[in-house]
Amino acid sequence: MARIPEFEIGETLMRAAGMWRRNLLKLGSVILIFSVFGAVVQVLVSVLLQGGFPIPGVTPEPTQTGSLIGAVITVAAALVVAALVSGVNAHVAETEVRGEKSTFIGGWKCAWRNFLSQLGIQLILGILLAVAAFISALFGVLFILPFLIFLVLIIAFLGLAPMIQVIERRGVFASLSASVSAGEGNHMGILGYYIIAYIGAVVALVLAYLVMAVVIGLAVGAAGLSGGLMGSGGLGIGFIVVAVPLYLAFAAAIPLAAGAIPASVYVSLRRHRSEQAVGSIFD
Repeated sequence: MARIPEFEIGETLMRAAGMWRRNLLKLGSVILIFSVFGAVVQVLVSVLLQGGFPIPGVTPEPTQTGSLIGAVITVAAALVVAALVSGVNAHVAETEVRGEKSTFIGGWKCAWRNFLSQLGIQLILGILLAVAAFISALFGVLFILPFLIFLVLIIAFLGLAPMIQVIERRGVFASLSASVSAGEGNHMGILGYYIIAYIGAVVALVLAYLVMAVVIGLAVGAAGLSGGLMGSGGLGIGFIVVAVPLYLAFAAAIPLAAGAIPASVYVSLRRHRSEQAVGSIFD
């Protein structure tokens, strides 16, 4: 019986970092477009929840119907954006497997070409997360711990489905099933990788945020704009100078980093199994 190749955590971490770095500008810009779309929808929903656009002298009162419609629109928009972003991240893995270079157009086309299938995958994952949140809430103030455990398990066993759907042209349920089988013999190593990778990603992004906030804050102060961070009439120009670049940077970087982590697992498993001629779902 052929030996299942060992999953290399260090090698996969380096691959994830490389995939993120190489695609940050090209595919990060595609993700940014989708993220901005989601943000615009959120703003419109907020207005809806408040009962309409503000009118001088009138205090907006949210309506029950507006709240319900707003909640539905928010969930639908989140699923749409998640499906599109997932398609872009799957394109990262696809080009990596084929030894090609990703492109803006390629990421854009991949997102829309696989939209319905990716939407189905994201819907199922969203339902599982909702169930996990409900179960975790039963633990009271300690809900965060079981929820994180559920989250890691869902990602570890089903996180490869978007890549499998795009690269191997499988259906929604076939991709989810194949994702569970993909890590056979390496589930503990993959689970450990996800824990290390996501903790590292969160720490790196927090540090990057702090550095960018300090640098931009110093630049704003040097330009004499610091006094306008929060003007009496609303947002000052200084606040906009600080907030907009940070939002744009993180709106592209965070989803791409989150996608590069499972994408690197897929690429590593596929390459290892191909090199050692082990029969698998990738054949």
